Amino acid sequence: MTRDLKPAFDLADLHHRMAELKRQMRPLLSSPVANDRIMLNHETGDFYLRSDVEKNGMDNATALGRIDLATEVTMFKYATREMLNLKIQNASNNPRPTNG
Repeated sequence: MTRDLKPAFDLADLHHRMAELKRQMRPLLSSPVANDRIMLNHETGDFYLRSDVEKNGMDNATALGRIDLATEVTMFKYATREMLNLKIQNASNNPRPTNG
């Protein structure tokens, strides 16, 4: 008798969650701070724009979203990397005007 082994995760669910994380990170793309990053609170799983935390402090910054620290850290890292690459690509396609 064979037993059907169900995967521990559903690929469609992972794809959906990855898309959701990237949507939550979209404010990074329009941040006026050139070297802004996504910052993760490793205690709560909340993530923020680094510039918001630096300006307002962790207690007053606006969380962009939250991850499950036990299961989503790797996915969070991939989503963050993709969004940073998009920000860099957008910056190189739309150079800032120079003064003068």
